[in-house]
Amino acid sequence: MLKLAIANNKGGVAKTTTAYNLASYYAKNGMKVLVVDMDPQGNMTDALGVDPNTLDFTVFDVLLKKQVKPYMIKLPQYENFYLIPSNLESETANISLASQVSREALLKKALKTVEDDFDICIIDTSPSLSILTFNALTAADSIYITLKSGYFELRGAGMLISTINEVKDDLNNDLKINGLILTQYDARTNLSSDSKEQLEEYFESGILNTVIRQNVDLAKAPALGQDIFTYNSNSNGAKDYEALAIEILKREDVNNV
Repeated sequence: MLKLAIANNKGGVAKTTTAYNLASYYAKNGMKVLVVDMDPQGNMTDALGVDPNTLDFTVFDVLLKKQVKPYMIKLPQYENFYLIPSNLESETANISLASQVSREALLKKALKTVEDDFDICIIDTSPSLSILTFNALTAADSIYITLKSGYFELRGAGMLISTINEVKDDLNNDLKINGLILTQYDARTNLSSDSKEQLEEYFESGILNTVIRQNVDLAKAPALGQDIFTYNSNSNGAKDYEALAIEILKREDVNNV
């Protein structure tokens, strides 16, 4: 099972939108997909049609019990599509697990119990640096960072990469930052073009060839409980996320889709 974390340490950069549509694309194309919502805001859980306010369990239970199967939800959108949900109660992990030995590796241990049951696991990380975030980074094989154009976004990405490198040194030696994904991109503005050039110049992990263009359908689709492919398969958003999903698999040397 390939484990990919979609990360950023701030909101509004299409982190969850990217994780949601990547997972949906892979499931739509026949892969066995597990989605892990590590964000206590529960936006991924909500987007996938599960009410975060009515959950009987969350990712916190997975971390506490180091098991997955009792705490995953079968999603109706596609075959072999499952979710480990989250809501604000997951935030208690930061306090309750503070004294646990190897507390940053709890998700990694839990995911080993379903290693042979899925082709890919998409982890939507929390935007804050917490035990939940460190668990996501420790469990992942690769990280993809979503960014939008802007000076503060570029500066924040540099800080996040420094944190990821610390996790790599201390907790997960095999962790790779496999690329940066530029979202909400508008080629008509100098800011978007300049940001792309800066990313390519300053970040050795490199920006992916596929950029996610500004597209209103990407905002409308989750409100209806749909991924972009179901909502409007002919939209720029669908075309961009399909290209991104394929490019990521090529980077990971996976040929399932």
